[in-house]
Amino acid sequence: MAAGGKAGPKSTSKPRTGPGPLARGWLILYNIVLTAGWIAVLYVYLIHMLTNPSPPQMYSGIYDSVEVVLKFRGGAESVLPCYRWIAVLYVYLIHMLTNPSPPQMYSGIYDSVEVVLKVFQSLAILEIVHAALGIVPSNVLLTAFQVFSRVFLVWGVAHPFKEAQTSLGMSLCVAAWTITEIIRYSFYTFALLNMKPYILQWCRYTFFIVLYPIGVSGELLAIYNAITPAAEKKAFSLELPNPINYSFYYHYFLVGIMLTYIPVFPQLYFHMVRQRRKIIGGISKVAKKE
Repeated sequence: MAAGGKAGPKSTSKPRTGPGPLARGWLILYNIVLTAGWIAVLYVYLIHMLTNPSPPQMYSGIYDSVEVVLKFRGGAESVLPCYRWIAVLYVYLIHMLTNPSPPQMYSGIYDSVEVVLKVFQSLAILEIVHAALGIVPSNVLLTAFQVFSRVFLVWGVAHPFKEAQTSLGMSLCVAAWTITEIIRYSFYTFALLNMKPYILQWCRYTFFIVLYPIGVSGELLAIYNAITPAAEKKAFSLELPNPINYSFYYHYFLVGIMLTYIPVFPQLYFHMVRQRRKIIGGISKVAKKE
């Protein structure tokens, strides 16, 4: 119905029917492979953490720093349920940055997951292709930013700079990415099979509240740790004079990449907040009516 109660003209656009049989089969296979790949990353990560335990003093002041925020309840919770967890993350990161652990605490994490991480994070490039071909209903630009930010972090930040590999940021990235992607790809797999377990749907639209900020914080910290060595080594930079009369400084490029997070991350995050309100909230309303 059109505004005002009058019937509007009939829409001539065809309803979305989803991918065809061939595309659906490919997407199911793709999501199964990526789910298995990220489970492998998580497995290797956990094996490393269990066989290389951190000293107790590394965690001694963490709870004290976040205790007040964890216990706080306020009126803003009804407006933005995730605000308290963002505050917890902020206080946690401040504590970790002002009480830094030695680089060797994180040095083995990236080394242990490097190969599987590079393989399965690089395969995410196909998501841009899927969106561009229209076989998935995703925004091409937002998909490209999400994929590019992670692929770039692996190949353009962690791969060339040991300082990024041994940073707290890379450890946060690996932890957040693995859990996020296992949930996301398994959710897509079940959706393509016309099955949507509620627990998986709830995880998909709830865990991001904490995991997205952790992942983005990790990405920014890893890039930040790569800026100084990039400047000192003049990595991937082009100075004047040169035949093309053009200069390029990679460390400035890294700063520019960090700045792009300011306008884009809120869009991605609050899009998921709206999706959660619509999907999880919608399920709750149906359950109450029944």
